[in-house]
Amino acid sequence: MPSWDVTDVTDNQANHAATAGSLKKPRIAPSAGDENGSFVEQVVAKVGTVGENGSAEEVCGYQAALREMAERVSELQRRFPRWVCAPMTPQRMAISTIMRDKRTSKSEFVFYADRLIRLIIEDALNELPYLSRQVDTPVAGQVYDGIGFSVKICGVSIVRAGESMEAALREVCRGCVIGKILIQRDEETLEPKLLYHKLPADVRKRHVLLMDPMLGTGGSAIRACEVLVNEYAVPPNKIIFCNLVCAPEGLANLFHRFPDIRVVTAICDRALDRATGFIVPGFGDFGDRYFGTISSHH
Repeated sequence: MPSWDVTDVTDNQANHAATAGSLKKPRIAPSAGDENGSFVEQVVAKVGTVGENGSAEEVCGYQAALREMAERVSELQRRFPRWVCAPMTPQRMAISTIMRDKRTSKSEFVFYADRLIRLIIEDALNELPYLSRQVDTPVAGQVYDGIGFSVKICGVSIVRAGESMEAALREVCRGCVIGKILIQRDEETLEPKLLYHKLPADVRKRHVLLMDPMLGTGGSAIRACEVLVNEYAVPPNKIIFCNLVCAPEGLANLFHRFPDIRVVTAICDRALDRATGFIVPGFGDFGDRYFGTISSHH
């Protein structure tokens, strides 16, 4: 897999400070031959401008966290070429900070979760195949060579937390059919239990956006993919798993079992707490916080 760099990046931090008012958001693009160190330095310099008005300690802390994330993502992208992790823009980092705060109210958590979900659904749609399409514009005699959607899709939510992502998919894909797979995790063994599934009869002919906000151990995602592949004959390369936050361990487990699927993630956190099954630092129990319930493990 090629390493990564950042396009539209100025040469150094001093240039960023001078042009902070006109900076574009970071845009990550594949580029062969560049070293990982270049990617990390440029991402830190690019996004680090948001801290210019803060104290030196605040800027240092922000950039250290950003550097850690950039290094983690770059390493994992080399291991898993079919994994897409969205660039950490200031907007996404600010949203995730609010969501991670244990003092955030349910209404605020839902509001910002919905914003992040919408962004990741849009990212996932970029992974679908497209065809060339030519159209006539309203300007007389003008033709535009563009692209068009070329495949049918189906959303599949892993109940219950995955249901939080259904509305965003419906908002951007009118008439999109959505199926459900109910998987419950045993709180003692952390093993997934399949309880229910209902999917469209023609799901095997569609590209599937499998939705679950968290990818911790990978157990639920693996079980859901087994249902799609083994019981509904969906080709693994037509599955796009969409999640907000993942742990490296869950990512490795999922790709070990299904190397041909695609995974689209908003944020990659440090690790998995194997005792609790929670991603750290994480968001806590996403389903409980989104739907306002309290589970037994609380």
